Amino acid sequence: MNLTKSKDFYASLVYFLISLALILLNLVWFLPTTRELRKNVTALELEVSMRAHSKIESFLEEKEEDLEITSRFLNRYNFRDPLNGIAVANILKDSYFNGAFLLDRQGQEVFRADRFKTVSPSELRDFSGAVEFKSVIGSGKMFFGEIRFSEKLEPMMTIAFPVFLREGEIAGVLGAELNVKTVFNEISDIRIGERGQIYVVDKNGILISHRDTSLVLKKTDYSSRKIIADIISSGKHELSVDDDTYLYTNEDGEKVLAVANRIEKTGWVAIFEEPRSEALKPIRDIQIFAGLVVLAGLVALLILRMINSRLAKSRGDLQTALEDSKEKRERLSAIISSMGEGLLLIDKDYRIVLLNSKAENLLGVSAGEVIGRDMKDVITVLKGSAVLNEEERPVVRMFKTGQTISVDVEDDFYYQSSSGRKFPVGLMITPLRGDGITGAVVIFRDISEEKRLDESKTNFISISSHQLRTPLTSIRWFSEMLLDGEAGAINKDQKDFIEKISQSAERMVNLVNLLLQIARVEMGRLKIEPEQADLKNTTQKITAFFKNIADSKSQKIEVKTNPVNIPLIPLDKEIIWQVIQNLVSNALRYSPAGGVVLISIILKNQFIEYSVKNNGIGVPENQKGRLFEKFFRATNAVKAVPEGSGLGLFLVKSLVEGWGGKIWFESEEGKGATFFFTIPLEGMKAEEGEVTLKV
Repeated sequence: MNLTKSKDFYASLVYFLISLALILLNLVWFLPTTRELRKNVTALELEVSMRAHSKIESFLEEKEEDLEITSRFLNRYNFRDPLNGIAVANILKDSYFNGAFLLDRQGQEVFRADRFKTVSPSELRDFSGAVEFKSVIGSGKMFFGEIRFSEKLEPMMTIAFPVFLREGEIAGVLGAELNVKTVFNEISDIRIGERGQIYVVDKNGILISHRDTSLVLKKTDYSSRKIIADIISSGKHELSVDDDTYLYTNEDGEKVLAVANRIEKTGWVAIFEEPRSEALKPIRDIQIFAGLVVLAGLVALLILRMINSRLAKSRGDLQTALEDSKEKRERLSAIISSMGEGLLLIDKDYRIVLLNSKAENLLGVSAGEVIGRDMKDVITVLKGSAVLNEEERPVVRMFKTGQTISVDVEDDFYYQSSSGRKFPVGLMITPLRGDGITGAVVIFRDISEEKRLDESKTNFISISSHQLRTPLTSIRWFSEMLLDGEAGAINKDQKDFIEKISQSAERMVNLVNLLLQIARVEMGRLKIEPEQADLKNTTQKITAFFKNIADSKSQKIEVKTNPVNIPLIPLDKEIIWQVIQNLVSNALRYSPAGGVVLISIILKNQFIEYSVKNNGIGVPENQKGRLFEKFFRATNAVKAVPEGSGLGLFLVKSLVEGWGGKIWFESEEGKGATFFFTIPLEGMKAEEGEVTLKV
């Protein structure tokens, strides 16, 4: 009898320890996973807010550029020249402008154009006391006015740009009435889930854009909302946290989480808000699941306590608890199986622990074939057509950095499984943390449709660019013929206008050529024809090409190699020429008069490191991550050199990574920048494409 009681006691103790271990193991994955999910929610909200921020900023930059281009064609020494009136009226060809005006140095309106009526000379106004005139004359910079509403209840704002004499003196002000209804409607349509929304306030916290127009017309004051007060007072570019610091109740009575982005040009703030209940639903689901697991553990503990008094009954209760636990496991398995994305769970040694049915379908494998195998043996990862080496694989980078890794259509990644199935992939890899990183959750999907749409966009750009080249080339040729006097003599003013037309056509041709080159790279049509080349000799030819440009600003270009004689390597001369000349051109453009551009070519192990260093304007810290994006230009670069497409560095990065090299830069704002890229010693590999890089 005593022996039986002893066995029962030890059996109860073993069951107790097992249940306790279950609870502790549940906490090991639950807490880190909840934190990561909360970070992902904030990151997604911030991304949506940045989309609205970028739309507004790009729209304002485009309209600023429109005024600046028009100002170049004005007769700055005779503001009353009728051609100036034509230039002002031409601004209204852009449907976003409802009116335009030209002010002289005293603030008197010289010309005014209105989309809805004819303006007589007696209606010209005195702007000498107006804020737009005083601001532009006083600062010499672009002016963006306050939002107001037209008779049609459309949001309008006044923008104004200084008109400079050639000597740098302000000759007057060119302004326009800008309709911002379209861009506000576009950002109001951006949302996550069913009830997330974007709204915009001005620099004083007054609502200027919201999907509920009545709130905007009442000039609702949101400056008391903590997130708006904080970003206005701090001057920060963006504001977000991973907790409830910026939780508030909105006008619909819902508690919402928010992130904010400042539009620097106007001081406006774009805020994305999402109901807390909707944003944190994944976390609540995890909490419910964890609670069920803990509850199962507590039920098991209760059963184990009862074993001491009634062993027979407690065995029955234990069986019930085990069946209940099995049901919950089956429920979790059903949830995972019904997911629309493929899911892999791997341990710290990359072994596959779990995969759902969607993953089996996408990879063309069965769970029995791959569980326990190294994920790297089951799935080959490619970038374009090239297989990634182990260090560049997203899952390896996640284990090294401990950060969530995301891949989308622009990354051009493909999965190819051991079954031979290959497809473009979008994925997110999240670390599982316990004692360090214990594994990872890989969620992936087939993005063939998104890839097709992206390729359609690239095809459209390519076709459009081809169609634009012929008329642009004709404009340039006819301009040159007029300048050469082939159509008869022209006076000085006519020559100035024609030269501006020719220069603008030349810039447009260069932009179209750049778009065509990028389209050829993105579409994989590029033919690569490497031949043995002397990199130092190629560099010297490029520097000779830029000699006149450098001399005009008293700049120097120095070339250094280590060792002195760099070995010959197979290179496609058009591709390497494009990369080097782009970096050298940027270095000269953004360096001051008298500056020095240093080119270094260094032999390192299995590759050559090539760098271009300048002592120019540098790159702002908060914009470094976007420098290689398509169409992106840093704010200080736009101010220093208004002309530019933001495509050059994107093309350079695509070409360098295409031949298997790496590209990066080091910079401090105001102290210059150094751009680096590498070339493997085996050089470039020949590819049988359709066209060469040269347009």
